[in-house]
Order: sequence, then structure tokens, then C-alpha cells
Amino acid sequence: MHKFKTLIGWGDSRFFKLWLSLALPIMLQQGLSSVLYLLDNIMVGQLGETAIASVGVANQLTFLMQVFGFGINSGAGIFAAQYWGKNDRDGIHRVEGIALTLSVALGALFAIAAICFGRQFSDIYSNDPAVIELSAKYLAILGWSYVFQIVSQTLGIILRACGSPVLPMAATFAGVCTNGVLNYILIFGHLGLPAMGIEGAALATLIAAVVNAAVLILVSAKRKNAIAAPLKKLFSYTKSLFRDFLKISLPVFANESLWSLGISLYSVLWGILGTEVQAAMQIYTTVDKIGFVMMAGLGSAAGVINGNAIGEGSIDRAKLYAKRMLIVTPAAVLLFSLVLQLAAPLFLHFFDVSPQVASMALSVIRVYCGVMFLYALNYTIIIGTLRAGGDTAYASAVDLSGLWLVSVPLAFLFGLVLGAPVWLVYLATALGDIVKAVTGLRRIQSGKWIKVLD
Repeated sequence: MHKFKTLIGWGDSRFFKLWLSLALPIMLQQGLSSVLYLLDNIMVGQLGETAIASVGVANQLTFLMQVFGFGINSGAGIFAAQYWGKNDRDGIHRVEGIALTLSVALGALFAIAAICFGRQFSDIYSNDPAVIELSAKYLAILGWSYVFQIVSQTLGIILRACGSPVLPMAATFAGVCTNGVLNYILIFGHLGLPAMGIEGAALATLIAAVVNAAVLILVSAKRKNAIAAPLKKLFSYTKSLFRDFLKISLPVFANESLWSLGISLYSVLWGILGTEVQAAMQIYTTVDKIGFVMMAGLGSAAGVINGNAIGEGSIDRAKLYAKRMLIVTPAAVLLFSLVLQLAAPLFLHFFDVSPQVASMALSVIRVYCGVMFLYALNYTIIIGTLRAGGDTAYASAVDLSGLWLVSVPLAFLFGLVLGAPVWLVYLATALGDIVKAVTGLRRIQSGKWIKVLD
């Protein structure tokens, strides 16, 4: 019993204070991002099923950009966490310079894709001409926000890795407030402005992204925090550091790229199954964003704690904390999922959709709540532990094996071959997470996941 209490941190107030001091601001930031997503969907949802399906299609490109950016920036977060543990600020600044260089280039490529090829991209995810038309209009405006979005992502990840999660949260809050007000004005036409529909939603998101990035940069410069440095210092990184950065980041980038491709295939599948299914899954995605708040907050905090401990040379403490968070994080999310399960029907009142679409959405949300603890476990395994320890190649193998060997094949089997209801198709996608959990836990138990970075 004593061993178990030690494992879960019973009586270890220092650990829980540290964990929650990092997790809560991250959760609030993710919560604010979810609010932003919810506001967009609710307000656009008032325009009908075609509009909400169009935004869902357009958001696939945004999702890809964010995921690819996360692949690059996760490497920056791993290095920054260990450098912070070593009190090496110069190392943090050099890694920041590498990450910003790669991220801005990536954001610019996605911006060009959205602005110039939005129609062709939308055609991949929908066979409805009305949906494709609206989605292309949305992307033509939204694409201008991508560089600002990815810069905010880069700076936010590094700040959190250095134990400063409050500023990213505050910047996100400023962006959400801006987006919410402008959504109301621009979508429906208030204060003497014309009603712009989903194009108004895109413009509101663009302005909010600029505000978010501006707050991060200006406040960091004024306070001289972990990311504040002269441009000369940011871009003084060596070839060897760039090589080491790529060695850690490329497996994550490949992981996120192939993972996002798999997730995009789900969207293709929903498009094949029809506009009603697309609309239902877009409503589910709104709830998924809420659940992600807990997973991202608790799991990301685990990554910072583990990375800092490894950087300090406290390997035994890192191993103990990793095992502890693999227990308490899924347990916390399980309790949250029970509340979300009860609240699920309330979300449907915000969307002007048919009873059939509402019923489909609710059935998927029910299943999601039932498996959310498993998603939380794997988030903590892959991002909070394996990647935090520098074991990025194995983390990628764990993540992709479950997705491509189990989830994607089963989704298409159930959806296209067997003609199963959408909730059962979704449940099939969750089965791959069992494979991830088993292989990931075995790796953590072996202790081979800890890689000390120079």
C-alpha cells in the first residue's frame, strides 16, 4: 500500500503543485482555443448545414498546418525543457531561432495553398459543389492567418517548456475575445457593416491570429522572458545543433504528417458518407475540442516536468513522475468524461441541424466520452513521456502503428464495406489506441525512453 501511495504521489504536495501550476494555464489556454472553435461553429451553425460542413472541410487544411507545425515545434519544446533544466538560456534561444525559421516557412507554404488552391483542396473532402464553393471562399481569407498562427504556436510551446504557461494563455485569451466580438459583427452584419457569412468568420479568425501573435511578441520583449533575445542570438545556431534538432524533430514531424494524413482520410470518409455525416462529425469535433483541453493540459505538463527533470540529471525522479502521471492523468480525464457525457445533449441546441444529424452527432459523442480516458493515457505516453524523454522515433512507431495498422483500415471497412452506423465507424477508429497503450507502456517500463540531450 505504501508503494502504491508513493507511486500515485499520495501526500506529495510539491509534485501536485508543480504539475497543476503548469497544467492549469495550459488547460485554460486550450479551453480558450476550444471556446474559439465553439464560437465559430455555433455562429456558423446558424447559417445551416452547408455552411457548417464547409467550415469543417476548410478546417482540414488548418488542422494539417497546425499538426505539421506541432511536429517541428515539439522538437523545440523537448530541447527547451532540457535546456531550461540545465539553465542554458543561450541554448533555448538558438533552438527558438531554428524553430521559427522552419515554422514560418511552413506557414507560408500552407498560406499559399489555402489562398491559391483552396477549391482544389476542398474538392478532396467533399462532393457537394455548394460546400466546395463556400469552403474555398473561407480559405482564401483564412490562409493569411497561417503564419501568425504557427508563430504563436512556436513561442507558446517554448514558453511552456520553460515553465511559463501564463503568457501563452493570456495571448490566447486576447485572441478569443477579439474573435468572438468580430464573429458577431462580421458574420451577421452589425455596427453598420454588411453580413459576410462564413467569410466574416474567416476574417475574424485572421485578425484574432494577428492579435495573439502580437501579444506574445510584445510582452515577451518587454518582460525579457525565456524567449526574448536579439535576432542575432536567435539565428546564431550551429550546424551541429541544427543536425541534432532535426534528429529529434524529424521523427515527430513524420509522425504528425502521417498521423494527420490518417485523420484526413477519416474526413474523406465522412465526405463520401454524405453532407449530413460531415455536419454531424463537425459537431462532434466541437465536443472533442473540449475533451482535448484536459488531455493537452495534463499531458503537456507531464512533458515539461519530465523534460526538466532529465535536463537537471534527476533520472530516477523523471521515471517516478512519468509512472505517476500515467495513472493520475487518465483517472482525472475519466471523471471529466462522465460530466461531459451528461452534458452532451446540451451541445446540440446550439446547432440548426436536422434531427437526423443531431442524432448521429450525439451517438458519436457518447462513444467518444466512453473512450476519452484511453486517449488521455496515450497522449501522456506519447507526448508527455516518450517525446519528452527524447525517444521520438519510438514514440512515432507507437503512434503510427495503432493508427495505420488498426484504426484507418477498420474505419473504411466498417464505413464503406459493412455500411455500419457512424457511431460504430468511430468506435472502430478508437481500437487502435489499445495497440498504442500496450506498446507504449512496455517501452516506458523498460526505461529506454530517456535520452539526455547535449
